[in-house]
Amino acid sequence: MNKGNIYLCDAQPEVQEQLAGTLTAGGYAVELFDSGGQLLKSLTESHGAPPDVVLIDASLEEGGLELLRQIKARSKDLPVIMMTAYASVRSAVDALKQGACDYLVKPILNEELLQVLGSWTDRRRLVAENRSLRAEVQRRFDPSQIVFRSEGFSKVLELANRVAASEASVLI
Repeated sequence: MNKGNIYLCDAQPEVQEQLAGTLTAGGYAVELFDSGGQLLKSLTESHGAPPDVVLIDASLEEGGLELLRQIKARSKDLPVIMMTAYASVRSAVDALKQGACDYLVKPILNEELLQVLGSWTDRRRLVAENRSLRAEVQRRFDPSQIVFRSEGFSKVLELANRVAASEASVLI
């Protein structure tokens, strides 16, 4: 069972192999990238299933934070997790400010990696399901199809239509 599609970008082949093995054993489909350029190209072309989460090494040659900015410019909802062997509070704060959803310090424990990815892939699926259900409700429910005779109910519907676009709570 595929728990999700993960794009993994790390310049070190041994790290790629270790993380890919953990992710594959955990039920994820993994696509590996040696550079940010390859990753961006794949995100742009995206012939297969789009990733549910992207894992990138903060110390990539082209700059992990710059790659994060470029990914977020293309897809602000895509969860990106930064990884680094040279962690500092400053680098973690910078990554989170730029849109990273999490920040992991190498060496990464297998359980920690799988737990973090599980929570982000679940969250992404729930958001997609929520959007789909909202669209379905919108498609199925047409207020103009409500049958009524009362002038009072007509005023209630008119009021409901006026406040529908706001975040206000309404007691009818």
